[in-house]
This record gives sequence, structure tokens and C-alpha cells, in this order.
Amino acid sequence: RCELEIKVFIAFSRSDDPAMVMASTGALAMLASCEPVAAKILEHEKLDVLFETLDEAKEPGVQHRIVSVFVNMADCEECPKPLKEKITKALKAKQKKGITSKEALGILARFSDA
Repeated sequence: RCELEIKVFIAFSRSDDPAMVMASTGALAMLASCEPVAAKILEHEKLDVLFETLDEAKEPGVQHRIVSVFVNMADCEECPKPLKEKITKALKAKQKKGITSKEALGILARFSDA
């Protein structure tokens, strides 16, 4: 039901417009907090684009939002183990690469403690 909306938000997460990236990742973070929608994002054909957004996120607000998306997806009951491992690996790589968002670091600390 929400595939088109998810596709649009994912596409906007790769925009050259910082405000667009902030808005789209914020929308995805809010949507991913709802487990049935998080499951839809996990299944989406453009999921790899979100991994690119995570890897390239430099702005603290975007880091916070995109980390929230990935943690909510990984915590989703329907997240397959291999995908959860891929998400965990990507989050660890991003943390090693550098995260400046205190909020994102807090989310990651709680995630790794779980």
C-alpha cells in the first residue's frame, strides 16, 4: 500500500538539496517507527539507496534520522537475520567512519546494548 510513498522518500534522500534530504529521512524515520511500515521499507526494491544515504550522511540531523530508520528496521520482527546483520555492519562502518550527531550515537549505543 505505501510502496510509492516509500520510493519517493528514498529517492529524495539522495537529493542535492539538504532540506529535501532532511525532510525525506525524517519522514522515513517516522514511518519506520511503525513496525508494519518498517517491514515494508525492508522489502523495498530501493533499500540499497538507503544504505548509500547512511554511508554518505554528514549533516548531524540527517545522521540522526537515517540511523533511526536503520535501527527501527533492524528491530522489526520481520527483519531477516542476514539483513539485520547487513544493517548492523553498515551502522558499525558508519560509526567508525564518523558520526557527529549525539542523537545518532545515543541510538546506536542503545542498539548495540540490546
